[in-house]
Amino acid sequence: MQKKKRFKNQKKKPIKTAHPTHDSPADLFMHSYSTSTPIIEQHTMTIEITNQAQLLSFETTLFIAAAMIDPDALFGACIGAWVLTSRRRNLRGWQYTGTFLLSASVGYLFAPVAPPHLTGLSTGITAFICALIVIPFSIKTTAWVNRADIAEIIRRLRPPK
Repeated sequence: MQKKKRFKNQKKKPIKTAHPTHDSPADLFMHSYSTSTPIIEQHTMTIEITNQAQLLSFETTLFIAAAMIDPDALFGACIGAWVLTSRRRNLRGWQYTGTFLLSASVGYLFAPVAPPHLTGLSTGITAFICALIVIPFSIKTTAWVNRADIAEIIRRLRPPK
């Protein structure tokens, strides 16, 4: 085989490297990072950095959410939901859990609405009352609406003369 001769004015072809062209700062960072560390360690370190960032964002979100929760209302709603679910004996485990979560959620959500109507009570007590009353009242109202006709509903909702 003959070697190809190169002329003086002919330029050398660039040697292709494994690194891409560096257009963005991220590419520059990855190039400088990749020249000093093997690929396996890069991957492991990238996963560690990603996990730490996710943990930090989760902790920050959790801290912000915990700061927004009213502990008195939450405690009152949980106690009211516990009283409501403990009175029912014929429920399965998942039904106890669902009833408890529903009652506690409703009690907590209705707690800011009740104080104007229940003056002199704290938010914890209003959440307790809401958890006890709102769900059974909603069930009874739904059952009444299902069996009543439209004329009876309108007659009941009309103010007395």
